[in-house]
Amino acid sequence: MTVWGNIVGTHFTNLTYNHVRLQITPQEYEDWRKEALFDALRGLRYGQSFCNKFNITDNILFYALNQGAADAHIRSNYVA
Repeated sequence: MTVWGNIVGTHFTNLTYNHVRLQITPQEYEDWRKEALFDALRGLRYGQSFCNKFNITDNILFYALNQGAADAHIRSNYVA
């Protein structure tokens, strides 16, 4: 193994991922969807509204331009 391979291999094998993903209830999701309409009128994107409401960092969702794709991402990753 090369020096760089050794450094990178050691670094990445020592990382631990303790990230807990936010889970919201279907009712919280429906309540937010009503608020999202007003956010859209203020110029916020669909996913941006979700991220702001639930104080999460998800760059894929935040910058999504397609509302359908953003909604599918929310349902598959955040709605319990």
